Amino acid sequence: MRSIRVATLALTLSTGLVLSACSGETSSNGDQNTTPISVGNFVTASQLPFMVGTDQGVFESAGLDVEIVGLTSGPAGISALQNGSIHVMPLAASVAARANQTGQDVRIICGSQNGDWTSMWAQADSEIPDAGQVGDWTDVIQALRGKTIGVNALGGTDQIAVDNLLSAAGMSGEDVEYVAVGAGNRAVAALNQGEIDALYAYPFNDLIAQREGARRLFHVPSDLPAEMKDSLSAVWFSTTSWLEENPDTAAAFCEGMDMSIEFTRSTENLDAVSSIMQRDFDLGDPELALEFVEGNMEFLSTEINCESIEAMISLAVDQGGMSEGEFTDCESNVWDRAER
Repeated sequence: MRSIRVATLALTLSTGLVLSACSGETSSNGDQNTTPISVGNFVTASQLPFMVGTDQGVFESAGLDVEIVGLTSGPAGISALQNGSIHVMPLAASVAARANQTGQDVRIICGSQNGDWTSMWAQADSEIPDAGQVGDWTDVIQALRGKTIGVNALGGTDQIAVDNLLSAAGMSGEDVEYVAVGAGNRAVAALNQGEIDALYAYPFNDLIAQREGARRLFHVPSDLPAEMKDSLSAVWFSTTSWLEENPDTAAAFCEGMDMSIEFTRSTENLDAVSSIMQRDFDLGDPELALEFVEGNMEFLSTEINCESIEAMISLAVDQGGMSEGEFTDCESNVWDRAER
């Protein structure tokens, strides 16, 4: 696996060493000075470590005062990044590459999710076949033609992932209708109430769907070829102009994300994880937190997986979302402060 990881900062967290941006802007937060950073956020399972980390003061340990800015769509996030409303945001790696092709000049600073952990669900009595009923997984995908598919946010990573699945089955996003249904119970309710024909579900949503009696059409890690699972890469990125002025802040953010992932991964912190799941996803069952930590944390990492990034970009080119040429490789889209 060819990968890139942002250089580890020379932090001595136990002694309270504080990082500040090159501009020198700091804010007072408790007993230490911290550097403010505005972070765009989608309420999805892949962002759970970020939300846990901000709640538990992990980013303060990295010298940052994080402002969370909720995002409802990928395009809205890109606009906020360009106008300075936010400083960093998470989304599919191909979105960053496409932004670069259109002159928006962004760079990936660290990874968020490597690999597709999702599944597709329908009502129990739906006419859509599941992987156990047909011989080829592409038959399930093709049965989605003309259907409405629920995703977390329009233009987000999950919609892009479904586009990739459709493309692999000889279809495109034009063959279905996407509906933003949010996360957690409200997403599954949209399926059960007939607002959508199928729900593209990541962890949390899939467990709820199962408990509510929905039928799983396919599970990407177990029902689809390995290359499909490996062709999803979500990353954190920012504008080159902000990175030039705030390199230490960007590096501190990635360090904070790494620590937040490790904090969330530890079963000793299940109460904190469960609390955020209740607050942000309306999921108060502690068993869900344990199932997530034990079964899904392997997909979350600050590592930048160049093979997955280039596979995702290649699919975007094949689908017509990007052109061949510049910014179709991993290296040209990654911040120059990242270790090679």
